[in-house]
Amino acid sequence: MEITLMPSRPRTSTSVRRPARVAAVTGTTTLLAAALFGGVAYADIPGAGGVYTGCYSAGSGTLRVIDDEAGQRCRAGERTVTWSQAGQPGPIGPQGRAGSQGDAGLPATKLFAFVDVDGTLVRERSSGAVSASPRATPGYFDVVFDRDVSKCVFLATTEPRGALFGIARGYANVFQSPTAPNTVSVLTTNSGGQDLAFSFHLAVFC
Repeated sequence: MEITLMPSRPRTSTSVRRPARVAAVTGTTTLLAAALFGGVAYADIPGAGGVYTGCYSAGSGTLRVIDDEAGQRCRAGERTVTWSQAGQPGPIGPQGRAGSQGDAGLPATKLFAFVDVDGTLVRERSSGAVSASPRATPGYFDVVFDRDVSKCVFLATTEPRGALFGIARGYANVFQSPTAPNTVSVLTTNSGGQDLAFSFHLAVFC
């Protein structure tokens, strides 16, 4: 199917067929809209990718819409023109200005302690810890902090312990008593599960 758009002619004050011209223009507009938007037409317009193909005559000023994919071609003296429903992407805009420096984040934890094998709190390697002490059971320690840590989580690791016949590696178990909200208890054992004192690191996350 072909659709032809005709250029309008100048109006004359003596025309007596004006209603007919309005009707013709209205009919042409209606036909064009129907053809383009699928009201009446069997032609595949627009084609693949939403591309329209038309034939423009410079002499008459008419533009015919054709179905290029169906084999329709422009006549001699007409120029083939194409356009699409969506425009081409524009160029990438310039890089925006760098934003201002954000505020420094909070440390992962402000509560941690390093306790030596004899139960001594190493203060220069601790924060928020008030004291540490060993219990009567070997490898059992209490670490007291300056605030309630009963709703926090704990992480403890041991340091290897030197021995005459090698290096002993230990494990740390952490407990929190509901009656002592500021205190964290740590039990260290050897690889065989026997209670044995080790130096340990304790971190508290609230």
